[in-house]
Amino acid sequence: RELLPTEQVDAFVACKPDACVECGEPLAGDDPTPERHQVVELPQKPIHVTEYQLHSLVCPCCAAPSRGALPPGVSTAMLGPRAQALTGALVGQFKMSHRDVVMFFATVLGVTMSAGTVSRMLFRVSEAVAESVEAAKATARQQAVAHADETSWRRGRRKGWLWVMATAVATFFEVAADRGGESAAKLVIEFKGVLVVDRWSAYDVLGVKAWQYCWAHLKRDWEKFRLRGGVDAELADRLARETDGLFERWHWFRQGRRDRAWLRRSMARVRRAFRKLLEEGVERASAKTRGTCRELLGTFERMWTFVDLEGVPPTNNFAEQQIRHGVIWRKTSYGSDSPRGCLFAGRILSVVATCRQHARSVFA
Repeated sequence: RELLPTEQVDAFVACKPDACVECGEPLAGDDPTPERHQVVELPQKPIHVTEYQLHSLVCPCCAAPSRGALPPGVSTAMLGPRAQALTGALVGQFKMSHRDVVMFFATVLGVTMSAGTVSRMLFRVSEAVAESVEAAKATARQQAVAHADETSWRRGRRKGWLWVMATAVATFFEVAADRGGESAAKLVIEFKGVLVVDRWSAYDVLGVKAWQYCWAHLKRDWEKFRLRGGVDAELADRLARETDGLFERWHWFRQGRRDRAWLRRSMARVRRAFRKLLEEGVERASAKTRGTCRELLGTFERMWTFVDLEGVPPTNNFAEQQIRHGVIWRKTSYGSDSPRGCLFAGRILSVVATCRQHARSVFA
C-alpha cells in the first residue's frame, strides 16, 4: 500500500539490530534507506471537549446582573464545526441513518446525543453548504453539455422525486414533488446547452439548444419489442444489431482509432438504416411498437447529436452513475421526513457528487 508522507507521521521509532545475525559482532550506525513500516492507530480519546463557563456577575453599583458571552466563532450547538461536518459526511456520504450516527458517536467517540441533535446538526450543515451548492448549480447550467435524470424519493408521507443535473465540472440534485415538466424546467432553468436524457416526456417542454437521447434506454425499448413476439421480435433483432454496430463505431472513435469525419461518414449509413427500420415498424408492428417507432421518427434528430458535437456521448450513463449514490441512500433511509430534510438531501448529494468529480474530501 502507499505510505503516508513523513510530514503526516506523528512518531518515528528506529528499529536497529544490536548484533550481526551471522557472527554476533555488535553493530552501530544508521541505514540511510531503512525499510518503512507504518501503523495507523486511533488516539485513545479521539475528541476534544472544551467547557465554556459563563459567569454571571452582579454590578456593585446598580445591582444589575451581567453574564459572560461565548467567544466569537464558538458554536452555540453541542458540536463544533468539525464534528458537525463529520455528522453531515456520515449521513450524506456514508449513508448512515440518524440512529446509526447516534450509535457511532456513542461507541467510537464516547459522546451521547439524541437523533434530534443529529437532525439539528444536519440542518446546520445544510445551511453551511448552501452558498457552495448554489454556485455549483450556476456553474452546471453554464456548461455546454449536461445530463439529466430522476428517481423516486419519499417526501414525508408522499412520493417525491430526486432530480439530478450532471456536468463535467459540477453536479447538483433537487428533491421535487413530482416528475413533471415544471420540475424538469426548474432543474435546467437558464441552461442553453445540449441535454442528454432518456425519452421521459417531461423534458420535451424544455428550451434547450439540442438533445441527445440515451441509446442504452433505446436498447431497452428494442427488448420490449422482442418480448411482444412476431414481427416486433424480428424488428427488435434488426434494431439491436444496428445498435451494436453503432456502439462499436463509437468505441473506435473514443479510442482514437478513427476521427470525427470518419464517425460522421459511417453513422450516415447507420442513420439511414434506423430510419428505414422505424418506418417499417410504423407499417407492420403491433400497436405499442408502432407508437414507439412513430415517436422516435418524430424526434429522430435527437438520437444523433453525439455524431457531430464534441463532448456529447450517446448514452446517459453519467447521470445514472451520479444518481446511484442517492438511490442506495434512499433504500436505507427511505427518503426524507420534512421539507428541511429534502433540502439537506439535495444539498449534501450535490456536495458529495461534485467533490468526487474534483477528488476533494467531502469532510474537509
